[in-house]
Amino acid sequence: MSSSAAPAAERPSDSSMRSRLELLLGTRRRTVVALASCSILSGFTEAGMLALIAEIAVTLAGGHSSTRTKVGLNLQHASIGTLFAVAIALALLRLLLQAPISILPARIAADVQRDLRRRLFHAFTRASWEVQSTDREGHLQEIMTSQVMQATSGALQATTLLTALFTFLVLMISALVLNVLAAAAVLGAALALFALLRPLRAMGMRRARSLSQAQMAYAGGVGETIRVAEETHVFGVGAAQRERIDQLVARAREFFYRTQMLSRLIPNLYQSLIYLLLVASLAGLYALGSGHAASLGAVVLLLVRAGSNGQQVQSSYQALQQSLPFIERLQDARDRYEQSQPATGDRALEQVRTLAFDHVSFAYRPERPVLADVSFEVQGGETIGVVGPSGAGKSTLVQILLQLRQPGAGRYLVNDICAEEIARADWHRRVAYVPQEPRLVHATVADNIRYFRELDDEAVQRAARLARIHDDVMSWPQGYQTLVGPRADAVSGGQQQRICLARALAGRPQVIVLDEPTSALDPHSEMLIQESLLALKHELTLFIVAHRMSTLDICDRVMVIVDGRLQEFDTLPRLRETSEYYRSATSLAGAGGAAVSKRHPPRTRAGRPGMPDFFIVGHPKCGTTALYEMLRAHPQIYMPAGKEPWFFASELHERTPPRPNGTPQTLQEYLALFTAARPGQRVGEASVLYLWSQTAAGRIAELAPDARIVAILREPASFLRSLHLQFVQTYVETEGDLRRALELEAQRREGRKIPPHSYWPRTLLYSDHVRYVEQLRRYRDLFGPERMLVLIYDDFRADNEGTVRQVLRFLNVDEAVPVSATEANPTVRARSQHLHELVHAVTVGRGPATRAAKATIKAVAPRRVRRGALHAVQRNVVFTEPGAPDKQLMGELRRRYHGEVVALSEYLGRDLVSLWGYDRLG
Repeated sequence: MSSSAAPAAERPSDSSMRSRLELLLGTRRRTVVALASCSILSGFTEAGMLALIAEIAVTLAGGHSSTRTKVGLNLQHASIGTLFAVAIALALLRLLLQAPISILPARIAADVQRDLRRRLFHAFTRASWEVQSTDREGHLQEIMTSQVMQATSGALQATTLLTALFTFLVLMISALVLNVLAAAAVLGAALALFALLRPLRAMGMRRARSLSQAQMAYAGGVGETIRVAEETHVFGVGAAQRERIDQLVARAREFFYRTQMLSRLIPNLYQSLIYLLLVASLAGLYALGSGHAASLGAVVLLLVRAGSNGQQVQSSYQALQQSLPFIERLQDARDRYEQSQPATGDRALEQVRTLAFDHVSFAYRPERPVLADVSFEVQGGETIGVVGPSGAGKSTLVQILLQLRQPGAGRYLVNDICAEEIARADWHRRVAYVPQEPRLVHATVADNIRYFRELDDEAVQRAARLARIHDDVMSWPQGYQTLVGPRADAVSGGQQQRICLARALAGRPQVIVLDEPTSALDPHSEMLIQESLLALKHELTLFIVAHRMSTLDICDRVMVIVDGRLQEFDTLPRLRETSEYYRSATSLAGAGGAAVSKRHPPRTRAGRPGMPDFFIVGHPKCGTTALYEMLRAHPQIYMPAGKEPWFFASELHERTPPRPNGTPQTLQEYLALFTAARPGQRVGEASVLYLWSQTAAGRIAELAPDARIVAILREPASFLRSLHLQFVQTYVETEGDLRRALELEAQRREGRKIPPHSYWPRTLLYSDHVRYVEQLRRYRDLFGPERMLVLIYDDFRADNEGTVRQVLRFLNVDEAVPVSATEANPTVRARSQHLHELVHAVTVGRGPATRAAKATIKAVAPRRVRRGALHAVQRNVVFTEPGAPDKQLMGELRRRYHGEVVALSEYLGRDLVSLWGYDRLG
């Protein structure tokens, strides 16, 4: 289809083009005018020089000493020496003009890149947390790196278009004025220039390397800032962050400017020197008395050059058009950030005397409130605990307390005035925060505690002493100058948490909010944190969100949040009498368990010796195999070579597929899988379909109540597509079309339309696989949230190593061990369902004919050869790449499971609706 047939909406209008160019070049009009003037002057010098070259060639060919014709420069009857002098002068003038023509576009592009990055980052740091938190991971990095680079390329193309267009017009006008034709053109080639310009090319390469390093440093700084965006809001250090990034941007801008200048200067110098050599060579021919130079036509030369510039105009215009979507995306992102900037009040806050919620409600979706009619009042100096089941609304309550979100209804009062009326600077000085997951920046321990604030060493060390980290720091060789970072290889998880507590204390706040400060700590680190909190009691106001009941012992009062409502708010003795949830959670905690849902009584059951310490319970095609392979490589972890024992999922025992080592049917057979584990190793197993199973969670809890659970979830539509392909590959499913397989679900629930040789008929009810909240609740209600880690497949794909290290921390093993990314169990599609079933029938010996064929193959070929041949046939003949998904079906599935994704987002406290694109459904 030709481009002219494209929909008008897909082509930028002239007004859109002008508005985008205005965005890039609008503040640089003087520079643009200067560039245009230089281009016009350069065009005239080139036109005059080409005309003189043509006349000199004709004069030399005729053996004359002076010109006989008018060349348009009022040089009729001029001597040949005069012509040479004028030509050389024009060539030198054009050579001089290449400096501004090269420098000005490079300067425009460098300034555009700097301004786009600064304005976008400043807008992000001033945006509300509600908008920041909805950005997908890596969104801002992508915009500020590749998207900005594409927009910068648009600025470059705009200047190239400008230069080429004016040169083209001047050459065309000059050709029309001369109105002469010539017979041929002479091209002087000077290959020596290639060698002469080599030092400049080498310099350009060095500048490019420096630019690459500067951009890497810039990208790292931006990524780090995004990771700590929540703390930046709470501590009010947006200005310091902006200054830090501005320095990185300025350094990248300088190297970009130099690289662009050289990349333009070198070809322009090369072309200009070619003309100079051409004039010099003609002068040499004349001095030698040569009369063999061909007749050159000025118009031909002008049109050749005009054609070249016309081609440049066309290519630049096309490239500029292609850059418009990137420019629009940048503008949209910046507008979104700027429009969300929260208003700041002007009321001073000297002392926090009271904090109160007055009938506060909040909802991410109107139909599903997260907090409903919550009211309480806290006096300054109180220590308040916050407990409740996962998904109850605790995280949202914390974010409203910190003014990261505003109530949807009701009022948040500080000293009986609306919190929104308080000056932001005062608020940031009075309120601090310690997140559940410690986040360190790549800097010294002292700078991590300062966190971009003007704090002296005494304040840093005072905070470290209060956080019980000072002695640890002083035991390190570099003390407070020890370099730590996001990976924090130099410090343990407990030390990271105490550094973050010191960060919160360093500014002498009056209110600190701690989100599960001891949930993932060892007993020693937990004890030190408890000591710190006890020392701070009554010195300031503490809010402690906790699942460990022991953390609440120091609290004056405890809030019990259930289903978004403040169910109870009282002292600990009173809660033991009145709160069913608190009694249940405390009872289980006292028995060594974890907090559970209010719907289930506590369970106290001893674990079976020899059982695994942890279970990976993901779905098929969600990264379970890759995670299993990466964990197996860790020296402190033992996982059996036979993945997926399926022992605890009774639904899978009705009929199991043939396996080389069989499937364990008894507890003794199952425990035998782990007998090779060394003392001190963490033992685990990975079985897909445990999350789907209705029985696996309860059976695991009976034998291993203290086990840790790692679950992996994936976006429903893409998951079901991959699951269907996997089931077809493994002979569970025979219907090769996903849409038809989904339509068969109702009949299969009634026991009809089930493949006769399917191993697991129940798994063909595809919708049961994406009941994520129900599946997670089965495990959380039995094991508690602190013994369960939920991974998202997208995170695992985006950062293989980082996700595995998160699992290693969860398992309390050394996360400093090198981790190698693994690609395992790729998705494939059967080329022919009939061929696939035939190969399988021969493999298992199904039917008289295939049994005879199998017996013959078995008699003539050893087992290793048979298996190798089977894998080769499957890999090269039976299966192929899965191909593109059916977009219409994917859209239907996403709309069908939108409600499940919304519920899962609220249950996990993470915006999966935006991450998986469910907020953009038509």
